[in-house]
Amino acid sequence: MEYRELPHGGEKFDVIGLGTAQLGATQSPFGQALIRYQCLQHALDTPGVVCVVPGVRDRADLRVLLGFFDAPGAEKDCLVLNGLAPEKVAGRGVYYTPWLLRRFEEGYVLARNPLFPNKVTRYELDPAVVDCVVFCSKDYAPILPHLHKITDRFNTYFYYTITAYGRDIEPGVPSIERSMETLIALAEQVGPQRVAWRYDPVLLTPTYTLERHRETFSRMCNVLTPHMDRCIFSFVEMYKKLRLNMSELMPLSVEDMDALARMLGGIAACALAVTASRRATSAPTTPAPTAAATATPTRTTVARPRTTACTIRKAHCT
Repeated sequence: MEYRELPHGGEKFDVIGLGTAQLGATQSPFGQALIRYQCLQHALDTPGVVCVVPGVRDRADLRVLLGFFDAPGAEKDCLVLNGLAPEKVAGRGVYYTPWLLRRFEEGYVLARNPLFPNKVTRYELDPAVVDCVVFCSKDYAPILPHLHKITDRFNTYFYYTITAYGRDIEPGVPSIERSMETLIALAEQVGPQRVAWRYDPVLLTPTYTLERHRETFSRMCNVLTPHMDRCIFSFVEMYKKLRLNMSELMPLSVEDMDALARMLGGIAACALAVTASRRATSAPTTPAPTAAATATPTRTTVARPRTTACTIRKAHCT
């Protein structure tokens, strides 16, 4: 894989060799063997790419290339490329922060219609026509130092997904500890009212049990509650492809979902109560008046906890 400067500036793009042979695990920058159709699909899915022109040496190469359009999805699945672990991509174009910042700087973006690839639409990135820019990500670390270039001009809102799952389910996501550090830094930079923590999807497996969710969510709430206003969670949708790829998934009944929701809500309520108590304890008090001043009794200023999207009426903190 190589990276080259575009003629008009500092943006870069990646080029994956599409030779006649499959890229082996030792040659592949992704640590496992890839076929050319995966490389093509990855290039087509890359932001800012309008077209892909692979090299063709003879008719045999051309026939193989045209087979891309009729190949089954499994042969073009490039999730392995997009799911590369962050610590393995230093210097590589997996994150597109420079491209995104350039789009906002130049004031427009081109988007390809996924159903009709030849149709490309131009959208204006102008505060006069954009009500709000909503970000959804599992890692804001690459863009965090440059985020002010967008937030200074646009109304923004940020969804940050941090779950209990490890590399066995989310191989390309930073650790929980690193993600929480980034989320806190994001909230401090843009304000807690503009950030929502997403703990979704909630799923159960023999590894990620109810108790595992209880322990992990409680630990995360204790760290994040002083910095956050809102947490959103939802349950996994049992799509056919998901059932085939993750046979260890345990189906969730309505009763299971209700129990999980009550458990997560109760943990969040307890974390809010602890945070409010700590704020009240550490809140400054008004100094007592001197005899030469006034006889007005002293008053204690108590910090009010921030409100959340829902109210848990009966929560027992243990």
